[in-house]
Amino acid sequence: PIAKGGSLDGLKAFYDKYIFGVENFEQYLDLFPVSKLLAAKAAEAVHCERLA
Repeated sequence: PIAKGGSLDGLKAFYDKYIFGVENFEQYLDLFPVSKLLAAKAAEAVHCERLA
């Protein structure tokens, strides 16, 4: 899937397409071991874009 420490844009696209339904953030991190900060930024960005 995504390499550890992947790009924010890549993570955003991946998050948006595959795991938007994963509500538990820890579950997300278990599935995709990226940095918590980067994952949080990707998740936040996707949520903001969906609300816009």
